[in-house]
Parts: sequence; C-alpha cells; structure tokens
Amino acid sequence: MERKNIPVGVPMTTEGSVFLSRFIGALFSLVEVTLAFRLVFKILGADPVNIFVKSIYAVTQFFVGLFEGIFPVTLTTIDSLPLFEPATLIAMLVVGVVGIILMGLVRPRKTRPEWIEYNPVDLADKSTDFPAK
Repeated sequence: MERKNIPVGVPMTTEGSVFLSRFIGALFSLVEVTLAFRLVFKILGADPVNIFVKSIYAVTQFFVGLFEGIFPVTLTTIDSLPLFEPATLIAMLVVGVVGIILMGLVRPRKTRPEWIEYNPVDLADKSTDFPAK
C-alpha cells in the first residue's frame, strides 16, 4: 500500500509583514495625494497666501525641491499664475516607483503548509464492505 500526503491547514502570513506593508502603502499614498494637490493647485493658479495652499506647498517642497531645475520654468517670479510644474510630476513618479519597490520588498510572505502522512487504512471509509487491515 502506498502512503498519501495531505496538506493540513491554510498557509498563514505573519502579522508584522502585513502591518508593515499596509503602513508603507498608506505613507506613500499620503505623499502622492499631497503632491497631486500641489500639482493641481499650481496648474489652476491657486493663491499661495491661502493657509491650506501654503501648507501643501510647504509640506511637499522637500520632495519637489529634489527635482527642481531638471526642466527650467521661466515664470517663477509670479506665484499666482497658472503654471505647470514638471518637478512635481517627476516627484510623483519617483515617489510612486519607490513606493512600489518597497511594497514588493515587504510583501507578506506565506509560510509553507504542514504535511501529515496518513496510512491508506486510516483514510478508508469505515462504512464499506471490505474490512480494514
């Protein structure tokens, strides 16, 4: 008689990796949303004196400042004019790629299922006509 292997249980993930994955996803999503607000405010020419607009500009200046000067913008002296800021778009792309890479690195890992070996006699249906050995 041959022995059969039957998997027991469902593969489990560790809670720490799930939390870390969600935390990184939420953090990078928050940065992306604030950069998107900055891009829309710049394109629509929002008033930079407004407290909400000023706070969005201040929070996102670190990310955008890294990429300023890649594409020169000529109308930087007048802040309230509608202006497409390529540095914001580049910052959004770079932050998104870094977020995707980090999410892939901390992806929840599945553990291997446990295997229990059963004897064919143990698997036999007891209601059949043939006797178990």
